[in-house]
Amino acid sequence: MNDTDFKILFQKYLDDAITPEEMQQLQRRLESHYPAAVIDELWESILQAPYTGPRSSPDQLAALYRNLKPAGKVVTINWKKAIQYAAAMLLLVSAGTYLYYQTTQRPLHTPPTTAKQQPILPATGMVTLTLADGSRVAVDSLGNQTIRQQGALISKTGNELVYAGGNSSTNSMNTLSTPRGRQFQVKLPDGTRVWLNAASSLSYPTTFTGPQRKVTVAGEAYFEVAANPQQPFVVATAGSVVEVLGTSFNINAYEPESQISTTLLDGAVRVSGIRTGIRPVVLRPGQESRLTNTHSVVEHADLEKTLAWKKGYFNFEGATLHQVLNELQRWYDIEVVYEGNVKDIRFGGELSRSKRLDQIITALKDNEVHFRLEGNKLTVLP
Repeated sequence: MNDTDFKILFQKYLDDAITPEEMQQLQRRLESHYPAAVIDELWESILQAPYTGPRSSPDQLAALYRNLKPAGKVVTINWKKAIQYAAAMLLLVSAGTYLYYQTTQRPLHTPPTTAKQQPILPATGMVTLTLADGSRVAVDSLGNQTIRQQGALISKTGNELVYAGGNSSTNSMNTLSTPRGRQFQVKLPDGTRVWLNAASSLSYPTTFTGPQRKVTVAGEAYFEVAANPQQPFVVATAGSVVEVLGTSFNINAYEPESQISTTLLDGAVRVSGIRTGIRPVVLRPGQESRLTNTHSVVEHADLEKTLAWKKGYFNFEGATLHQVLNELQRWYDIEVVYEGNVKDIRFGGELSRSKRLDQIITALKDNEVHFRLEGNKLTVLP
């Protein structure tokens, strides 16, 4: 087998078009003819070249790619190329070899357990509804059933819980909770719709009474609030209060994150901190409130990044390593452990939430940080 044959087989491997016999040929060639540095050069040349064959998926085939590590400490990742990199890593590990990052020429060894590691897919826990009496309902198992609670009718339509009716003389509280790896929607009794991200919860009454419509959020949620100027809508988190009339906005209030972010798409909201001495702000569409020990406003928020979770993908543009891994923890139900001091690195790019964890981890690998995955425990190495 010459280099041209190798490249053809390797491209077929990347396109999931390789036969078992061709796979054996490719692995034998890797084991017996190529040192790691030469393999690295060959597959890099393949990935850089324009590809004119059949395209099985956008994630596997890309005509061009950017470097994994541009100048400075910002790592801008081309995820399409990175998934190909993951495929190459898996192939080379199975052949008993290892790769060099060309930026440093330092070896990155893959732990022996990697080849045996079971793929980790997004978590699939149960969405639960906690009723006023403390009983819990598995929302996924509701089917066509309807729950009647003090006059309110609760039903499930697809991935949305719908409230209708309700007795205005009662004020029973319900809590909808999503586990890691799941998202869900709810239509509240006033017509307001809420999308919950993974590992989040929303507490609300079965009917809105009094001068306000007040709900409480932990984690992240997107709201489309039904207009009612006579009864303002109020969202409380552990560290903030958001007052609205009728609008669309996103709140990110995960703990133990130090920042609560409120991003406004349309309408108007007033964001206040619960701590004394923090001034409230009124947001205009496109602005974002960032509440920590102080309160600041981003004039032109990155709406694509903010709503990426609702559209089914990760957006890591400008995210720190800790922020990236916190989001992966919530989606894949893994435990992240840090060994030693981890360098300050920021990432860029976006990736589908349907990907396996090993694909994303390989895409995140940079010459400054290494990972070790053992079961559901991800260890970050300096």
